[in-house]
Amino acid sequence: MMKGTFSIGVFEEAASICGYTLFRIHLGSQPHVRYAEGFVPIVKKRTVNGICQNVVKQRKVRWNDAGHCYSAYSTKRYCQYDLPLSTVYTDRQRKEVEHVCR
Repeated sequence: MMKGTFSIGVFEEAASICGYTLFRIHLGSQPHVRYAEGFVPIVKKRTVNGICQNVVKQRKVRWNDAGHCYSAYSTKRYCQYDLPLSTVYTDRQRKEVEHVCR
């Protein structure tokens, strides 16, 4: 599998494994994902009445065809939110081979 030729199913499975939300997927000329947009959860600390609380916010991001994460509004890279596309693809291939060999 060449870099950047992953299907919609691989993107959706990788996002669900990581706990991210996809809301838009753009396809290229072939039935492969060109880039995807979505949200990642961000935990921020906030003090309310002198008590420190953790608040979960959503950050809007985009992923390119290789699963690299960028800000939705600029070219800032967020490496910690990359999608493990090659791992999901390899796992799917392994399951297919096991299913055929049974």
